[in-house]
Amino acid sequence: VLRNDYMENGVHFHSGPSGRPAVCHDSRCTSPRLQVEDWSRLQVED
Repeated sequence: VLRNDYMENGVHFHSGPSGRPAVCHDSRCTSPRLQVEDWSRLQVED
């Protein structure tokens, strides 16, 4: 069972297709990662 505060080691996000966040599980990844402050900028209004 995973709790809401569960965090897997090495999981981070990049800007994916169409600028939406994309999950990356590669702990050795060297691509730029999205920062928390980037999320509000990437949100799409409905």
